[in-house]
Amino acid sequence: MRDSINRTKSQALAVYLFWLKTGLDQQTIASYFNLENRISISHMCQQVRATLTEDFVPYNLGPSVMGGDEWVKQNSEIAK
Repeated sequence: MRDSINRTKSQALAVYLFWLKTGLDQQTIASYFNLENRISISHMCQQVRATLTEDFVPYNLGPSVMGGDEWVKQNSEIAK
């Protein structure tokens, strides 16, 4: 994801996290962020989701991130 003329990466992520946290409809969020319409919010959220799925999830979540020994150590009774 790159910055564009209309928004920065930080703005797109802020809009996405705000949407997740509040659960507000996209038209209301557009009003909060002084954006023209809900379609711009929808487009931002789609871009952030795609970027997270492509660049974050494979490297930070899932079974391939840590080995079996590390998983057992992180999920032992003492760690809980």
